[in-house]
Amino acid sequence: FELTRPVVMDSNTFEHPAGPPSSLHVLALALEVAPVEMRVVSDVPGHLFERPEDAVMKIALKSNRDSSISGIVETVVTSPGRRPKREKHPFALPARSDCTINIPVGDTPTGKSGFRASLGVSDTTGELREMVRETSFAMVPRFARKAEDSPFGMWSFFERHHGADIETT
Repeated sequence: FELTRPVVMDSNTFEHPAGPPSSLHVLALALEVAPVEMRVVSDVPGHLFERPEDAVMKIALKSNRDSSISGIVETVVTSPGRRPKREKHPFALPARSDCTINIPVGDTPTGKSGFRASLGVSDTTGELREMVRETSFAMVPRFARKAEDSPFGMWSFFERHHGADIETT
């Protein structure tokens, strides 16, 4: 754990602290399981949506407590040329249960957009605990072109790039 310096990647392989060492000495550290687990997912690989009706980001919540817990999830969708779209979604989870909150994003323009989900719950002492997940998604134009002359059902550029005809490939 590095508490005082940013952690950077070394050649995209190993994480290590950046900058000079700190004068802070941590003698003990207590870790605990979060009261609620939060994952941001979608049914489409890479969050690349082709059809607006399929464009749904999902927030999967799972309670790690033996008692019920409630809170709020605030979502922010940012798209180029538009105001951020903010929504609040209250939830209540019974002990050791899970739920999914569906966020339709089909009204966003074609291109890349940002998605941020902030979870807020009160722990047993009444202190607010927060968790943030950020990702992106894209609305892509519908791809309807077909390659009728290809036995693969897709465009083949082997002959032009590699010199082999379609039968050899």
